[in-house]
Amino acid sequence: MKKLLTVAAIALSSVAVYNTAIAQGFNDGHKHNTQQGFVDESVIVKTVDDALNANDDTPVRLDGQIVKQIGKKDFLFKDASGKEIQIEVSKKAWNGETIAPQDNIQIIGKVDKEWNKTEVDVKQIIKK
Repeated sequence: MKKLLTVAAIALSSVAVYNTAIAQGFNDGHKHNTQQGFVDESVIVKTVDDALNANDDTPVRLDGQIVKQIGKKDFLFKDASGKEIQIEVSKKAWNGETIAPQDNIQIIGKVDKEWNKTEVDVKQIIKK
């Protein structure tokens, strides 16, 4: 009976240590802002002008600034060319950052085409 309890205790502690190691992942001490999964850079829209002309659900990565808030989750975004597009930012996308109009940011998301407007659904904001 004692042997059985000892073996069970060792087995359970080994499983706990193994699961903890798997859950933590690798951390080299640097913050990495990369999206997981496959990303084909050639199909990612990188300008507001291209986003306005892109198909629905096209991935975007835009650099620029948020000009103003126009709704609870809706904002006006401007890139370096001066072109503007409406963006919808979920609460999770802010990543705890506070962004001001003068801040340069990168937004990652996808094009959302509706009947008479095109906007970007933002999944992540990175302050530069």
